[in-house]
Amino acid sequence: MKFATVYLSLIFVIVFGSISSATILQVPEDYFTIQAAIEASEEGDSVIVSPGTYTEEIDFGAHNITLGSIYLITGDPGHIDQTILEAANESDFVLDFQERVDSTITQVVGFTVRNGYTGIRCTDSSPRLLFLKLESFDNTGVYCDTPILTRISAFVRFPTAGMASVSLSRGPSLRTAESQIM
Repeated sequence: MKFATVYLSLIFVIVFGSISSATILQVPEDYFTIQAAIEASEEGDSVIVSPGTYTEEIDFGAHNITLGSIYLITGDPGHIDQTILEAANESDFVLDFQERVDSTITQVVGFTVRNGYTGIRCTDSSPRLLFLKLESFDNTGVYCDTPILTRISAFVRFPTAGMASVSLSRGPSLRTAESQIM
């Protein structure tokens, strides 16, 4: 019987390729900060954030991962309000994408993003931004100079007077069939 199990496992690896699995990194259970979890992640991993307020500037670098609140697992919209990402000071970005990330892999799901200069900056990068609440920025909720911002679903609660909730520059487009600003 043991031989049959090993033999079937070997056939599985030959037919379907090497065995690879995505890892779930939990904040604050496994990592004290979101940035530490992102830096420890590998392509395809998920960083799951428990409810709380996280004050930090989060730089994705070139990490093709999912960053999500518990909303991602439960679907309970209350977790969006309970999981808050905020800038360390008013001149910071909360989420910063300055290196190319794969829009089919990289996504941010289920947070309230608030305070700072700009909530989310995408420079030469196109992450999926899903089920986010954007609040109280000096400039704008989302700034993007990427040719295509693939998908965004955001609720802008308290936009600064006269400022756009989503700012697109250098000729980018927002795929409106997949996007909504509520």
